[in-house]
Amino acid sequence: MSLSRYASLLTEPLQIRGSPFRESQTLTVGTGAHADNDAYGGKLTFTTMVRANGTGGLLTNIKLFCLDRLTASDLIVHVFGADPSTSTITDDAAFVKTDADHWNLITEVTLSVLGGIEGDAASCYLEAANLDIPYAETSGSATSIFVAISTNASVTPVATAPRLVLTGFLD
Repeated sequence: MSLSRYASLLTEPLQIRGSPFRESQTLTVGTGAHADNDAYGGKLTFTTMVRANGTGGLLTNIKLFCLDRLTASDLIVHVFGADPSTSTITDDAAFVKTDADHWNLITEVTLSVLGGIEGDAASCYLEAANLDIPYAETSGSATSIFVAISTNASVTPVATAPRLVLTGFLD
């Protein structure tokens, strides 16, 4: 079997479609103990991930930088294509996703702890990489993507301002 027909894959540059984006926001997180399935911070609105006509893109990476140490797989990121306005997303309260908002869910990603932030042993960053998740705004009238974070184990934050970073490509 000849592999010559695949030679162009090795010699031609990879073509990335769309414009890259990187958007970040700071969460407001209380320092009280967060039980399993509590919201970790409130709802976040990302405004540069959707074009004015409602087209989305490809979500490739989610990172969360914390100034306190978390254990592996403590957090789940929920990405919505429309405002999850009927769900309960209040820091340190049970995260309740309604049936209506479930239909606007693009993905749920569990973040894994990868290590400490350089020079600070008490900090950590969590990441889900190489995701390749296509998304679009789903309400038909908005230009934003909405994110909520919940716990999947008991967590007691020490610092109150973790930073969530989303990266990918716009169509």
